[in-house]
Amino acid sequence: MNSRAFSLISTVVVTLLLVIGALLSWGAAQTEIDPVTKQAVGDASAVDNSVVFTMALFWISIILVLGFTVWHAISNPKRFITTLIGIGVIFVIYLIAAGLASEESTPALAEHPMATPFWLKWSETGIYMTYILAILAILLLVVQMFRNIFSYVSK
Repeated sequence: MNSRAFSLISTVVVTLLLVIGALLSWGAAQTEIDPVTKQAVGDASAVDNSVVFTMALFWISIILVLGFTVWHAISNPKRFITTLIGIGVIFVIYLIAAGLASEESTPALAEHPMATPFWLKWSETGIYMTYILAILAILLLVVQMFRNIFSYVSK
């Protein structure tokens, strides 16, 4: 199949998925909510359908990304080295964040049914990863700014 046909087919599929998602979201938005309890009144199947469709698209996307990544790595292993380095750096950042995270909680949070040590550790790991990645991004922006200034001055 040539690239023009593939491009046309993929555009049609993505547009179709967008329309289906928009229709499901519209249906979910029409679900009546009780102003006091903030719960759905009556049939909430439109919300369920929207969530199931979204989750299906999410998992299909993850599978496709992983599949194309493996295919790209096999077909062109030299270009995949930088991707492996990036994955390694993210894994090291995860290990640092997981090492910093604890399972302790506040008394108010401890009353929540999902406040298990596992989820507390995961959520704090995510918070630390966000902090580390944000600081790293700012540092890299500053370094790049100085590199651009020095390259401009040296010309």
